[in-house]
Amino acid sequence: CSSDLYREFCASYRKTVMNSDELIVQIEVPVPAESACHYWRKVGTRLAHATSKVMIAGMGQLDDNRLTVARVGIGAVADRPIRLEAVEELLLSGPLESPMIEKAKNLTLSSIEPIDDVRSSATYRRTVSANLVGSFIKQLLAKLEGDSTTFDS
Repeated sequence: CSSDLYREFCASYRKTVMNSDELIVQIEVPVPAESACHYWRKVGTRLAHATSKVMIAGMGQLDDNRLTVARVGIGAVADRPIRLEAVEELLLSGPLESPMIEKAKNLTLSSIEPIDDVRSSATYRRTVSANLVGSFIKQLLAKLEGDSTTFDS
């Protein structure tokens, strides 16, 4: 699983397992299907050139009116960006429905370990993270209901 490779490669904050004489020469990124919906939000003091308080990237692939692929990554809530695999599993566990929003928000809260620092408090980061996950799911639900304006193509 690529998530496992990432966890093995990124040892901690700003540290990898690479030696000083090693160089990354290739990264493969699969092309998402046309039915994929992408979500990205950054919460910070400015839109650009500022360290994020929280950021999230999500992707949901919709096929035949159901969610078949889900990916949710979040940053500034742990020592490195992480995938919310428990949220992904929940989203794929059955029909996508509104009650999943609260469950996903709770899974988010149990999956992250934000810190207090000069940019933000851990409490703020936890609240915003859960709300961003909820927003992503609401947009997926809207897309399933036929709203074509919720995601950029």
